[in-house]
Amino acid sequence: FEHRSGPGATAAGRDAQDRAIARLTGEDVFDVARATFLELLLAGVTCVGEFHALHHQPDGTPWPEPGHLAREIIRAAHDVGIRIALLQVAQVRADFAAAAGSAPARSRCTDIDAFLRETELLRRAVERDFPADEAWLGVAFDSLATVPLEACRAIASYARAQRLRCHAHL
Repeated sequence: FEHRSGPGATAAGRDAQDRAIARLTGEDVFDVARATFLELLLAGVTCVGEFHALHHQPDGTPWPEPGHLAREIIRAAHDVGIRIALLQVAQVRADFAAAAGSAPARSRCTDIDAFLRETELLRRAVERDFPADEAWLGVAFDSLATVPLEACRAIASYARAQRLRCHAHL
């Protein structure tokens, strides 16, 4: 979809991306991340940043273990030997005009407090299981269009308290 132009090109590309993402299993995520990281490493890249927004299973239900896909991505990076900064991304709604809970099922965060609790569990696991210069965690809100201002403030406060990087699309 890089070659399309005109009205609807971005929406068509996003729809195609969403359909592909909807089918990915946890094993697929690991395999794709591992292949991508290996290709980057072979090209001379030694550190990657992951804007990680896939939090749920294909049908939108939570994984039994919070942060499962994030752990798979970090495991893939570790497996090939590339350093990783993983940004755990919140997304609440599809855009400014959309209702809360309208974000895609795989990335939807309906409760920012739950998002922060799961992020804290992930932060502790990353700090426990990996050297600080090999893998580290940050947080992000997808954009002001997809995350209400109060939720952005809560994410930023958490980041400040835990001394994590905080990122947002502007």
